[in-house]
Amino acid sequence: MSERIIMRTGESFVAGGPPFTAAEPEVMIGELDGPVGAALATLTGNQSAGHSKVFAIKYHQMGLDGKIWRHRCRQVLKFTSSKSDRLTTKENQSGTHAMKKHFFYIAITILISLALTAIAEEKPLPVRMGCGLMTFDTVPGWGLRPDGNSPLGPTHGAVVIDESGNIFTSADQGVFVFSPDGRVVQSYLGEKYANIHDMEIRKEDSGEFIYAARNNDAEGIKFNAHNGEIVLKLPFPEESGLGLIKFNPTAITVGPNGDIFLANGYASNHIFKYDKTGQYVMHFGEKGNGLQQLNTAHGMTLDTRYDPNRLLICDRNHEPKGRLLHYDLDGNFIEEVITGLGMPTSVTIQGDYVSVPDLHGRLVILNKTNTIMAVLGHNPDPGQGVNYNVPQEEWIEGVFSGTHGSYWDADGNLYVQDWNVSGRIMKLVRFK
Repeated sequence: MSERIIMRTGESFVAGGPPFTAAEPEVMIGELDGPVGAALATLTGNQSAGHSKVFAIKYHQMGLDGKIWRHRCRQVLKFTSSKSDRLTTKENQSGTHAMKKHFFYIAITILISLALTAIAEEKPLPVRMGCGLMTFDTVPGWGLRPDGNSPLGPTHGAVVIDESGNIFTSADQGVFVFSPDGRVVQSYLGEKYANIHDMEIRKEDSGEFIYAARNNDAEGIKFNAHNGEIVLKLPFPEESGLGLIKFNPTAITVGPNGDIFLANGYASNHIFKYDKTGQYVMHFGEKGNGLQQLNTAHGMTLDTRYDPNRLLICDRNHEPKGRLLHYDLDGNFIEEVITGLGMPTSVTIQGDYVSVPDLHGRLVILNKTNTIMAVLGHNPDPGQGVNYNVPQEEWIEGVFSGTHGSYWDADGNLYVQDWNVSGRIMKLVRFK
């Protein structure tokens, strides 16, 4: 017997077709002749000339409504007979039973090996999200190490971007710097940089500096973005006359003249104002659910959409739902900007647009009138939102779980960090 077995591999999409169906793959990965080919022919059983038998791994992709909307099949092996007549197990009877059994197991081994390879090589596809001007595609695997794992460790922090386009993100163990293509190019790790909950980056005469709120370490700091030198520390200001209160800073931003604002959002909800040298100036705000009160001042930035600039503050736990507030730079309440945002964790602005992560597992984009333009990464599973303990193997491409920080780059792309036990940062490329 001299049959030839041709192996092909490929994948196809079957929109609502019968279970375990797949289109013909076109990539030939090899041929088998001789006894192994005969064993595989035996394994596949009766087969007409020019016909194929396909071994495939199939899974479903689910819509947000829980219904199967697409079958996806990874074809592991396809066997095609090159003979002009039918291949049957009878044609192999000239070999001994032991020989056939031996090569049968060889065939099974090859099949299983290739199946496992196909599974390992399966990669997620980009996911498109948003709408209109604010439509984005995810970048699968961005920020992961070559082995596919996150380098960050647990994340409960922020994202900022320097003038060169490098992305800084804070994790429990410190600050990691990524190139735009997702490689770690620098890091500031250890006790001095641990537990940074929020960051702001600012170009000054002597270079670019990052201002950071360290919630568990009860301070704000300022450090050089390119060498890590800490040039300023902001402890609890005893001059405030508030006595001994818990100091657990959550948010930080900087005014046009260099004044620094530091929110004590995990404690008293006062916002402390320092001058650019770190001297205490004043404080304002108080904890509560009243119109001018704050219930977890969790994020804050300088709202450059207005002249004069204002403070835009995330009032994360305000009842009944989280909201954004405007205060002037002297600590006077201006207005409630928007409410019903779930649990807004931070804010970042580019031009007229505001990115607002919501801890429930989504990111909201507002325009200059503070109207919602788009919602990104919405998580339909209540058990996955506001959930720190979603390990990397349970991440879903294009679906967020504990959205905590974000930042725009010069091209309008977004970088998003989840509050996450494994450490998750994602790149969203603006679709234009």
